Amino acid sequence: EQLLEAEITSLALKEAHPLTLQEILDLAAAPDGQLARLLHEELPIRFAQRIRMLESLPNWRDMPGISVVRNMYVQSFKELRLADPDHQEDFALHLRAIKKRHSHTNLLVNGFRHYSEVDQLPVGDVNEWLDNFFQLRVSTNMLMSHYLQSRGVTPHARETALLDFDPEYDPYKGSIDPQCNPARIARHAAHLVSKLCLLRYGRSPRIEVI
Repeated sequence: EQLLEAEITSLALKEAHPLTLQEILDLAAAPDGQLARLLHEELPIRFAQRIRMLESLPNWRDMPGISVVRNMYVQSFKELRLADPDHQEDFALHLRAIKKRHSHTNLLVNGFRHYSEVDQLPVGDVNEWLDNFFQLRVSTNMLMSHYLQSRGVTPHARETALLDFDPEYDPYKGSIDPQCNPARIARHAAHLVSKLCLLRYGRSPRIEVI
């Protein structure tokens, strides 16, 4: 346990390696498992940083939601350090399990609700902390999702530009989509905004995507 804590402290002090979308695509396309090895090196750093962020909160051990999320990240950190990225099938299974586990990060909400009730943290500090935490989480999830897609999910077919809303279209992807169609995403968003306006105000503006 002490060795694990020492390793978390050491890696939390490191800087995560910034990656461009093109670098991630190139690594995923490489035949020798470069992306898996990169994730094996980078994810523990990002998880260690989040563990220390959680431990910096006041009385975090007494906050069930926060302590559960902290222990969740410790477990994922330990699993990643023991995983072998050269055995990519097993490595992908580890990442799938971690992604599923981390879907419960919303447990943090209850902990921060308690902080607001007892005035332990100003609202501005809470918002800043959550912004930083979830920005890190979004980037990490994207890396894992793209690797998992590259290992087993059929790539998205090239999408044609449709003039009308497509109810079957799902723009919410956790991975990098080289065939991304910005116009189609904009039309989807415009349709949803129009529906919200109708529900809320009884009328909606005409939105034209060109």
